[in-house]
Amino acid sequence: MIKPEKSLTMMTQTPNGPQFSIPLRFRDRRRITVYLTLMVLGGLTLLTLPSMIPSHFNLGAAIQSFGANLQLMFLDPHLSNTTFMALLKALLDSILLAFLTTLLGAVIAFGFALASTRQLVPTWLTLVIQSGMALIRAVPTVLWVLIYSVVFGLGANAAVIGITFTVSPT
Repeated sequence: MIKPEKSLTMMTQTPNGPQFSIPLRFRDRRRITVYLTLMVLGGLTLLTLPSMIPSHFNLGAAIQSFGANLQLMFLDPHLSNTTFMALLKALLDSILLAFLTTLLGAVIAFGFALASTRQLVPTWLTLVIQSGMALIRAVPTVLWVLIYSVVFGLGANAAVIGITFTVSPT
């Protein structure tokens, strides 16, 4: 085999820009804190689980009953009391309910948007309205509907008011 007298090498350039590094110490502390918190919560769950299960509880019978209920609901539905026209009416009611709540919510939101503008109203009113909107936004829609269903009873009234006065994140 013939060996060359001079070997060919290419010079490579190393980047001269700033080099950033994340200190591992903080990351490890956070990870350890999360793991310890999960371990403590898991231990507390295991300690309190026997006191939450009643003494007469039969896990096998509960699983069997649950399976029978699922089979009855999903595999053996009986729509003898419901006609196709009744289902279409319920679908139309749902669509109209969504349209009504969207329309009412838009009109009310426009009024509150104008009332929370600092150029049109005093600052204290702006702060009150913005704080109220933040409070409404902090509570999920399902909880608002549950609150209004307790007040107005189950039905369309609670749904319209509950969905109208909540702000969905976009």
